Amino acid sequence: MQFYIADTFTDSLKKLSNPEQKTNKDHCFDLQINPSHPSLKLHRIDRARIKILDNPGE
Repeated sequence: MQFYIADTFTDSLKKLSNPEQKTNKDHCFDLQINPSHPSLKLHRIDRARIKILDNPGE
């Protein structure tokens, strides 16, 4: 599975407190390592403004 981290994600991450940043970074890392982990749920993004998310190779 390929993961893409949007600039808006990193910008939003900067607005969080340090403990919140760490929690979010940990969850993103866990999702990359083991996407089927029972504590993590991944949902498809509907109506994304960036169409490259649907076809990243194009």
